[in-house]
Formats: sequence, C-alpha cells, structure tokens
Amino acid sequence: MLATKIHKDTYNSVRMHNSGSDIKVVLVELENLCTAVETSFLAFTIRHLEVRNLLLDLLDCLSAGSNLENFRDRSKRTTEEWQKKVLKREMNVAVAVRSYAAMRKLRHDPVGVSDVLMCLSRERMMRRYFARSEATLDAQTIINGLLRESLGVLIRLPTTGEEMLCPVSLIEFKNRCARRMQAVEEAHG
Repeated sequence: MLATKIHKDTYNSVRMHNSGSDIKVVLVELENLCTAVETSFLAFTIRHLEVRNLLLDLLDCLSAGSNLENFRDRSKRTTEEWQKKVLKREMNVAVAVRSYAAMRKLRHDPVGVSDVLMCLSRERMMRRYFARSEATLDAQTIINGLLRESLGVLIRLPTTGEEMLCPVSLIEFKNRCARRMQAVEEAHG
C-alpha cells in the first residue's frame, strides 16, 4: 500500500491484518518509494530480486515497529541502507558504462585516467550516484569498473609511466557478450 504519509489507523489495521493472514500488505510512504525509484534509475542493471528484498525488509519493519513513528524511522533507514547496498553492488557497471562514454566523447586514444575522472565528476548523475552510495569516485574505481566489465584496457606509457585507458571496440565487446551468452545458454542445456 502506497501513501504520501501513512495514517496511524492504517498502520494499526495493516499490522493487525498481517498478523493473521498469509497475504501480507507492505506499507510504503512516498519518500521511500522515491528512494527506490531513484535507485532503479541510478543502478540501471538492478535486479527484480533486489526490489523483492526491499519489500520483504519493509514488511519486517512493519512487524518490528512498536508504533507508527518507530515504523517510519525503521523503514526510512532500511530503504536508505538498501539503496547504498544496491548502488555499491552495481557500481562497476555504472562506472564502466559512464567511463566508456566519457572516453568515446574525448575522441582520442589512449585517454588519461584523470581525463575520464574529470568528465565523470562533472556529471550530475555520477555525483548523485556516489553521494547516495557513500563511495568515492577515484581513478582506481574507474580502472576497476572498465576492466571488470571488459569495456577498457589499461596501458602504461613507457616514457612517463602514466596510466592510460583505451576503450574496446564495439565489435569486440559485442562478440565477448555473445560468447558469454552462448556459454550461459549451453549451461542451461
């Protein structure tokens, strides 16, 4: 059940209903829904299971809450903790995709890690992502994301020792994804 603000009578009625029913009602105030929607926007690879876990955690908040204010505090804290956990888990993908886009926009090969970092630190979406996840956007985060998601290659210039990034070609990335898909499909028989 979604509401701008949960009324005390609604809170008590739903708690009573849930205690004696196999079908449970989850109470979600608008502020918590906004946090969940923002999370799904920022972590564009969010899984259905993550949202299901949030709903189960909010159901636990309802059961554990001794009164409406206690429920509000618990559900807000639970939703914020859920958001941080999801954003941290999905960070490599988000950083890799945005870093890849920054490398393509800079239009020179190789690209300095510091140049990519500067581009990402200017993006409102990335600033919000890192503020919500309470993580730090730095050169190592960019390198890790690109390498783990196979969107970039790290090279070191022999003359200066500076770390530079090269974006992988779209064809190479698509072929790698196709091989992964084929291997997973074969595992399913």
